[in-house]
Amino acid sequence: MAKRIKITEELKAAIKRSVGGDVNFDNLAIYEAVAVTSRPIVQRGLYSGATVERDLLEAAADKINGGEFVPLHLVHDQPWGGLPVGRLFQAGVSKDPMDQADQLHTLFYLDEGTDEGKALASKVDNGVIEEVSIGMMAEKLLCSECDFDYLSDEDSLWDRCCPEGHMLGKGNFHLKLSGLKKLMEL
Repeated sequence: MAKRIKITEELKAAIKRSVGGDVNFDNLAIYEAVAVTSRPIVQRGLYSGATVERDLLEAAADKINGGEFVPLHLVHDQPWGGLPVGRLFQAGVSKDPMDQADQLHTLFYLDEGTDEGKALASKVDNGVIEEVSIGMMAEKLLCSECDFDYLSDEDSLWDRCCPEGHMLGKGNFHLKLSGLKKLMEL
């Protein structure tokens, strides 16, 4: 996953465009990560096998590049939440050369100005922390076969069956996540 990237004048400019104002670059550690791809999602439940459409990835990149605050959280699923440990500041969409899957590349930084920040950066540098996950909401949950939007009919979503009879999780039927409603965290 991510490895530290040397801070260049170009990266300093990108951070200033995103954050605005004065930034102390002496304490920043910058990394790159693939936040999400168009490969099928591996998890149980409604999103099993779902794919993320390119339009959603591009909208997420636009939000990040436009300066929207997207925090980096550690153990985000804890009941107390937690303060951000970093921030995304640049993104782009590309094709994976191996399988041509679309992927959202992100640049983020950690603040090493505290003992906690130094320890976290060390864990990323040494490969103890190797992966990220993204928190986002799609505008549309489309049937992979007929493009029916499950968000337009709550009963179909509960039943996991579109009006055409395509049952999510049966055969090759799955959701396609399209459009970006909200980008919450990495």
